[in-house]
Amino acid sequence: MYGGATFFPPSTSITPAPITSVTPGHPLNRVEIFTVCPTRSFPTPLTTPLAVRDASTTEALDATVYIHPRSPSPQMAAPYRKYQIEHAIWGYAVEVGLHSVKLLLSGVFDRYPKLRVVIGHMGENIPYALYRLDYMAKHYPWDRPKLKLTPGEYFKRNFWITTSGVNWMPALELCIKVLGIDRVMWAIDYPYQETVDATQWLNDAPLSDEQKAMLFHKTAEKVFKIPPLKS
Repeated sequence: MYGGATFFPPSTSITPAPITSVTPGHPLNRVEIFTVCPTRSFPTPLTTPLAVRDASTTEALDATVYIHPRSPSPQMAAPYRKYQIEHAIWGYAVEVGLHSVKLLLSGVFDRYPKLRVVIGHMGENIPYALYRLDYMAKHYPWDRPKLKLTPGEYFKRNFWITTSGVNWMPALELCIKVLGIDRVMWAIDYPYQETVDATQWLNDAPLSDEQKAMLFHKTAEKVFKIPPLKS
């Protein structure tokens, strides 16, 4: 079975035509979006275009949106540059985390409740922040859209995360406890980190064989509609 992924820079005006035309007659497993281009950042949320301008098309195609980080846009990057923290050390997580939180608060998941979004780096710090997000959204709503669910409920329903770049059991244990093991997928962060290290870390983790199978491949097979691994 053939499956594919489509990649869009943020300068692309994404509509149903380019999404469906890239894989005529074949399943589309993933639409991958980079958060910024060299001159600007995505103006989140999906109602303008972060991830996918026409979210209904992605939902209808049953494809998964993967939000891939870049360094913060030039408008945001200046405070990061003195200590070179605009890249993988910190800036990537801030960039994807910002877009993801804006999606959670935008109302897009009320309009498209089956939309699937994946982010990396153990959830870009969001699993740790869900209590505070829910509390502040409830007690200080200001002029944000009225939502049917809390930000945390949308995150647990519509988001999956990968372990990429975070080979650390305390973080994995937190994410499994907060989100459930079926919301976490193993990944590597090459070229920033070594593939062997990420693989050995999970192989050595104090988890059952079934838990490791879910993390290594079973959940990804479901989320990205990949044919199951044959033993």
